[in-house]
Amino acid sequence: MSTKNDAGDVYVSIPADETHTIQASPPVATSYAYYVIPQEPRQQKRCGGGCCCIAIMVGLLLFFLIPRQPSVNYQYMVYSGPVYNGPGSLSNVTASDFVGRYRFENMNYYSVDWSGLAMKNYYMSTVATTDCDITKSKWGATYCGKEMGSYEKKATFSTGPRTRSYQDVPLTADAGSGTFALNVGEMLTECFLNGQVLVMSQGHISETTGLHDFGKVSIDDQYYWLICN
Repeated sequence: MSTKNDAGDVYVSIPADETHTIQASPPVATSYAYYVIPQEPRQQKRCGGGCCCIAIMVGLLLFFLIPRQPSVNYQYMVYSGPVYNGPGSLSNVTASDFVGRYRFENMNYYSVDWSGLAMKNYYMSTVATTDCDITKSKWGATYCGKEMGSYEKKATFSTGPRTRSYQDVPLTADAGSGTFALNVGEMLTECFLNGQVLVMSQGHISETTGLHDFGKVSIDDQYYWLICN
């Protein structure tokens, strides 16, 4: 049944028995939250963390305390004696006219003590090839080595942690040895004539720290060009 008001609007009456009840469906979840319940006891967690810390501490201790081999390096040799100006001009040369500089390197995290430095020094020549004390092959050439004397330092000295130190060591030789004068004369003559000469040092030294005694350590052949102007 319909009615019409003065404005012309039409209304339709719906019987009461034809009405319907509309119910909204409950909301459906579209996302979920998951909670993982740990099965490991708290005691085991604490133990695992503690073991990890101990392992790190042991690793750090080993890194800082493990001994590292100290090293010795022949830097150069200084000659402060007479200058060559002809035959006989080098007759007054002595071993003390030569001083060798050595570098001592310590990469440990604690100091190292050195003692008993004994390094023989050789004049290496490709010109003089007779009466050699040693022979060495270097850079494709064979060198005749003639002993000049030794760099020796018996006193103990130290190098601090992670540092380098230097020692100037005078050359020593038998004062009455005619061999020294002959070899040094040959070396300086060649050096002043050619502008340079090859020298070589080899020997040993004792190394020790508060944590480790390296004992007597051999030092391999170390070469240096002596420049004569």
